Amino acid sequence: MDTSSLQKSKFGFWSIVLLGINAIVGTGIFLLLNKAYALMGSASMGLWWLPCYLAVLCLVCLAA
Repeated sequence: MDTSSLQKSKFGFWSIVLLGINAIVGTGIFLLLNKAYALMGSASMGLWWLPCYLAVLCLVCLAA
């Protein structure tokens, strides 16, 4: 492997910054369910399936 292909595989500064922002925003989906639990009680436990389903859809899209 030469140095030009090695340099292309490194993460840049903005890639790392955007990955950090993505991690923070992504966890916000799951943290919002705490507010739903406060409003709806135990019936809100079914709402866990919505962000899980969205996460799986994103995974399938990225895997393709």
